[in-house]
Parts: sequence; C-alpha cells; structure tokens
Amino acid sequence: MPNPIPNLEYHGFSLADHTGSLLLKPPTKQVKDVYEVANTTNSLSTIITYRDRLRDILLENVPVQWGKKCIGYEETDDGVWVLFEDGSKEFCDILVG
Repeated sequence: MPNPIPNLEYHGFSLADHTGSLLLKPPTKQVKDVYEVANTTNSLSTIITYRDRLRDILLENVPVQWGKKCIGYEETDDGVWVLFEDGSKEFCDILVG
C-alpha cells in the first residue's frame, strides 16, 4: 500500500485538544510508514491520559441526553430518530450508545 504522506521521512502521532494542548503522546519509535503504527502490537499498551479531560473534549459541542433511557431508534435517509422511555424523541445525524 502506498504511503499517504510521501514527503515526510518519519512519522509520529499524538493527540491534542482544539487549543493544541498535548493530551497524549504514546511512547513509540519513529516509523517510516504510517501503517507501521497500526501494526505495532504494544505501542498503545502504555498510553496514559487524563480520562476526565479526554471525555470533556470529546463531549464538547455534542448534545448528550443524560438520565434518559433509549428504548429504540429509527434510521432514515437523513439521520436517526432516537426514541426515549419518557415518550420524547430526538433527531440526530449519528447515534452512539
């Protein structure tokens, strides 16, 4: 498979928030091909990050229905209707559960 970033000799990876603050940088060697990252079996076994900070970043600008019980969903061509136990329903692009 061809390298999707052919102009760079070495690649690394890290996770940062929207302000550029580093959340995690796995302790891993430099790789010449980004596909080596996917094939490394132990590179992600020692990642340490703050769970609360990561969760908060993932939840930014995402409407979450806390304290509601989802009893079903209906897929349409435009998105998903989520049905709740209290009789309410919400329309969304994606449903994560």
